[in-house]
Amino acid sequence: MTLFVLQDFVFPRMDFGAPFDMYYRQKNEHTTPIISGKQKVIFSKNGTLFFDTYFNALSVQKWKEHCSVDDVAIQLKGQGKFSVFFGIHRLGRHHKWLSDSIVELDEEGVTVPFPNWGELEGGLLYFSVKCLSDDGEVWGGSWMTNTRPPNNPLKLGIVVTHFNRKEYVLPAIARMREELLNDPEYQGKIEMVVVDNSQNITDEESEGVTILPNQNLGGSGGFTRGLMYLKDKGDFTHCLFMDDDASCEVESIKRAYNFLSHGVTNDLAISGGLLRELEPNRLFEKGAKFDGAVQPLKSGLDMTSPHDLMIAEEGSYEPDYGAWWFFAFPIASVKNYAFPFFVRGDDIIFGKLNDFKIETLNGVSCWGEDFGLKSSPMSVYLDVRNHLVQNFTHIRSSGFYIVKMLAKFFVSNVFSYNYASARSVILAVEDFMKGPDYWRDDLDAAVARKRVGEQASLEKMVPVNLSDYEFSHVSMHESAARKWLRFLTLNGFLLPSFLIKGDVVYQEKGFRANFREIFRHRSVLYCHGPSSVGYVARHDKKKFFSELLIFSSVLWKLFRKRGELRKEYRESLEEMTSENFWKNVYSGE
Repeated sequence: MTLFVLQDFVFPRMDFGAPFDMYYRQKNEHTTPIISGKQKVIFSKNGTLFFDTYFNALSVQKWKEHCSVDDVAIQLKGQGKFSVFFGIHRLGRHHKWLSDSIVELDEEGVTVPFPNWGELEGGLLYFSVKCLSDDGEVWGGSWMTNTRPPNNPLKLGIVVTHFNRKEYVLPAIARMREELLNDPEYQGKIEMVVVDNSQNITDEESEGVTILPNQNLGGSGGFTRGLMYLKDKGDFTHCLFMDDDASCEVESIKRAYNFLSHGVTNDLAISGGLLRELEPNRLFEKGAKFDGAVQPLKSGLDMTSPHDLMIAEEGSYEPDYGAWWFFAFPIASVKNYAFPFFVRGDDIIFGKLNDFKIETLNGVSCWGEDFGLKSSPMSVYLDVRNHLVQNFTHIRSSGFYIVKMLAKFFVSNVFSYNYASARSVILAVEDFMKGPDYWRDDLDAAVARKRVGEQASLEKMVPVNLSDYEFSHVSMHESAARKWLRFLTLNGFLLPSFLIKGDVVYQEKGFRANFREIFRHRSVLYCHGPSSVGYVARHDKKKFFSELLIFSSVLWKLFRKRGELRKEYRESLEEMTSENFWKNVYSGE
């Protein structure tokens, strides 16, 4: 009888620095993991491993609710005699062992059926192995099923957009080619397309993948170009948008493919989670909602904790969109393409305008930098204008909400002494008020980047030496009187200059400063500790009140024009996210 793979087992690797407890748990000293060359675990007698982990447990509810899976089993490869135990974790209940078997492993693989699949409703199903012989090895394995995938054949196209990051994209291409595209199990089922916005990848460098030279229209134009290529080919059923460094376990792609192959939910799509590079077990988001502002879901969970793994899979919140670091979806379900944002916000509007049923799944994810580290005048500008488009079109927010949203962007930056980023908020509002033709005339954002670039040097991250600074000690406690003083004096900007201290406060680079900590300090060093880069921002009353006056004036103009702008953008949205719009863009190259 033919068995079909649901999930392959994943062993740790050095690429991502993730802790072993995301792959398996060692409960005694009788096991030795080998993570170079042929990955395996060597056991002495009584050595035991538990696979109730992020990458290797099976999420019962997800597979049962959205997929056709009538039975499950595990297939193990290795050598030696082992006890195999199945167990389950469920929220609000004690852990439970469900069954056990004794097997003699070999290189062909031994199948161990799980007998109670029909009785389970949810939880994390996993297995544990204990070596019964004097020594043994486990080389790998899979969760399997006898159920034939209903969506067969399913053909997935991976679309990556690249611009001048060959040091990232070329290793990603090589890894995909070696671990996925050359895998006989997936040949003819998964192909990779790189949309080369910088037009500098050679034929030799791109062996095994399709390269689409493209003008630099950012992620919006790049991903749309790749999607339309797959659609025009005619035999691709699904598309996966990914970052150009493909910083994920290849099993994440295989798992997404198998989940979609077995899927029975209409318009089923998968949003990959984002894990922090600096803390590889920490979840930044597992899908997100957008109700006028971004709300990351499941943020902060520890992916080495079985309890947090169950919380991560608990489905009380359905994502509104899937971020394009990893988003797989059916091509036939696409009704609207990206709005020409260049970058930022295109994934949100794409998810909101298309009727995908978006799911997340443990083990489907990638690693990335924190967004706070990337915050800059340019990213602030891009964020503000995409928020404006979305709040004026499909979100239909009130004028009061829009004013509050913009004020939050502005205050976060101007109170942090980041006057260039504060000015970027103003520039974004001014450009948005030019109407839909502004976007059509600046598809490559060349004009926008030039405008913002004139300010950006003030917040450029450069190498810093902490020993060059004498930092002020900041108390962790704040009295109610001090808090009120900060509020009444606009965090010190209404205080006379002689009350402002001349020392430097250290702040880890993020979206904004801790206002309590920088109060009455003239200088702030924003620094990314691991890479020792940063910049110094300074208390400047003249700049503060100048930017505040300009922002207030622009905000008032926006408020007065909001009805006219809302009508213009709503009438243009369908056309500017249509296939014909983008075909006309590409035909003019």
